[in-house]
Amino acid sequence: MNRKIFFVMPFVLLALIIGSYNGLLRIGWDLPYNKAMAQHGAIMVGSFLGTLILLERIVIFRKTWLYIFPIINGMSIFFFLTGRFILAMDCLLIGAVATSGIYFYLYHQHRETFLLIMLIGALSLIGGYMMLLHTHLYPTSAPFWIAFILLTIIGERLELTKFLPPGRLKIYLLLFSIMLYFVGLYFDFHGPGQYLIGTSLVIFSAWLLFYDIAFKSVRLSGLHRYIAVNLISGYAWLFVTGCLLMLTSEMKFIYDAILHAFFLGFTFSMILAHGPIILPGVAGIARKPFHPVLYMWGVILQVSLAARVIGDFYENLNTREISGLVNMIAILGFFLNVLILMKFSNPKSQVPNSKPHVPNSKSQVPNSKP
Repeated sequence: MNRKIFFVMPFVLLALIIGSYNGLLRIGWDLPYNKAMAQHGAIMVGSFLGTLILLERIVIFRKTWLYIFPIINGMSIFFFLTGRFILAMDCLLIGAVATSGIYFYLYHQHRETFLLIMLIGALSLIGGYMMLLHTHLYPTSAPFWIAFILLTIIGERLELTKFLPPGRLKIYLLLFSIMLYFVGLYFDFHGPGQYLIGTSLVIFSAWLLFYDIAFKSVRLSGLHRYIAVNLISGYAWLFVTGCLLMLTSEMKFIYDAILHAFFLGFTFSMILAHGPIILPGVAGIARKPFHPVLYMWGVILQVSLAARVIGDFYENLNTREISGLVNMIAILGFFLNVLILMKFSNPKSQVPNSKPHVPNSKSQVPNSKP
C-alpha cells in the first residue's frame, strides 16, 4: 500500500465534504454558515478535484518529495475555512503550476498529443485562478475551469483510444473543437463567446460518443460495462451543457443549470466511472472494488441532477433544494461505498487496465500521433 497518500487524502475528503455542504447552503438550505461558503466553486474544483488529479499524476513518479505539492494544494481548504482567501488561492496556484510542470515534463519526454492537451488543460486551471483573483467573480473563472476538467478527460480518453486504428479526422476535429472553445473565451461571454463555447462542447460530446470505446465496452460485463455506462452518461451531460450555453433564455437559474450539468453531470460521471480504478491505483493496492451496487449511486446522481435542472428551468425552489441534497448523498455515498469495497474486496483480484495512467519518464510510449 502507498502510505504516503494518508498525508493527502484527508484534505481531499474534507474538501469534498465542505464543498458539498456549502453547495447546500448556496442552493437555499438553512444550515449553519462558515467562512468558506462563498468559495464553493474554488473548493470543489481546486481543493478537491485539483488535489485528487495532482495526486494521481505524482504517484507514477514514485518520488516522495513530490507529495508536497498535493499537500500544499489540499491545505487550501483550511485557509478557505478560516477566511484567508488569498492564502488559499496561493496554495491552489502552487498546485496548478506543479500539475502544469508535470504535464510539460511528460510532453517534453514523449511528445504525445494527449499529453499536450492535458498540459493546455492544466494551464487553463491557472488561468481560472488568475481570473478569480483579478475579478473576484466566479463566472469569469468557470469557463477556464471547465476547460481544465474537459481537456484532462479528453486527454485521458485519447490516450486510451490510441490503441484503436488512428485517424487524422479524429485529431483534426478534436483540435478544431479546442480552438473553437478558446476563441469563445476571447469574446464576451454573454454574446458570441457563449455560443462558440456551447458549440464546442456539443462537438466534444459527439467526438467522445463517436470515437471513444465506451460503446464497445458497454457490451461487456462487470466493471467494464459499469465504466462504459457512466462514461456515456457523462458524455450526454456534456451535450446538455453545450445546449444550455446556446440558449438565450433569461431564466433566473440558467447559470446553476449550466455549471452543474457540467461539474456534476459530466465530471462526476467520469469520477463514478473511474473511481474503482483510480482510488486503488493511487492507494497502491491490487483490489478490485467493484460491485453492482455502485450502479445505484450513478442512477441517484443522474435522476437527481435531471430534477435539479428541471427545477432551475421552472424556478422551483423546493425541487432545487431537495435535488441538491440528493446530489450530495449520491456523491458521498459513492466514495464511502468504494472505500468499503476496497477494504473488503478480494485482495488477489487485479484491477483491469481500463484507464491507463500517463506513462512515467522511463517508459516507452507507442506513437499515437496521426
